[in-house]
Amino acid sequence: MQNSSSFVMQPLRILGIFLMLVTAISCSKDDSSTPNNNNGNGCTPPATPTVGSNTPVSIGGTINLTASSVTGATGYSWTGPNGFSSSLQNPTITSATSSNSGTYTVTVTVAGGCTSSASTNVAVNVTAPCNPTNNQYTLVGIPAVSFTPLAIQFGVGTSGNYEITCNGSNGDIHLEFAIPTKPTPGIYNVTQLGPLAPADEVKISNTTFNAYWSTSSGLLYVTDAGNGKNVYTYCSLTFSNSTFGTSASGSGKITEP
Repeated sequence: MQNSSSFVMQPLRILGIFLMLVTAISCSKDDSSTPNNNNGNGCTPPATPTVGSNTPVSIGGTINLTASSVTGATGYSWTGPNGFSSSLQNPTITSATSSNSGTYTVTVTVAGGCTSSASTNVAVNVTAPCNPTNNQYTLVGIPAVSFTPLAIQFGVGTSGNYEITCNGSNGDIHLEFAIPTKPTPGIYNVTQLGPLAPADEVKISNTTFNAYWSTSSGLLYVTDAGNGKNVYTYCSLTFSNSTFGTSASGSGKITEP
């Protein structure tokens, strides 16, 4: 509502004498019919675009990002991980790496500068060189151990690192990442960890028939299984047992419940 005032001079004759009366007249303007606007630009925000991608994408593959056509759109602007940006409606990223995993957001602009945004998540998957039985680990010369991954055992442990513990009838397996958050898809270096360990390191150990086994080298492959669930796979790592003074090659696979 906007207010304004004006003055009107009106003659008045009294006893032969003209007097000028000044009358104040107020008026107002009703702005209640002004369209909703964005950032005070006086335009109507556009419809929220529908976005998507071809996730999960294998490392080295191409990421295809899509945004639906929005009526009156004058521009599309994408941002995402690894410094990604694009002004295309449906951009692509070739030769994808794990650093391209994450959330991508597109902002649509219409005349007057009004905008709307939407986001989509993309996972860039590695491919493990082996495919062990799901939720089982093996050590050469020892019966395979099947386990149950419990949701409550995925999360930040007492160390402050992200940990995974799975329980089986004849043994357990434990993974500890050098980060306080759920790991994103990619390849992680297997070590014994230590102070100020890099974010791409993980410690893997297991207990089989009451014997503790640990490894200090190799690779762990983390892939996206969809619905926000990860798969953790390692292939033919060498696990040592100090009690028996022996070692054995082992492989395993964990799928989040």
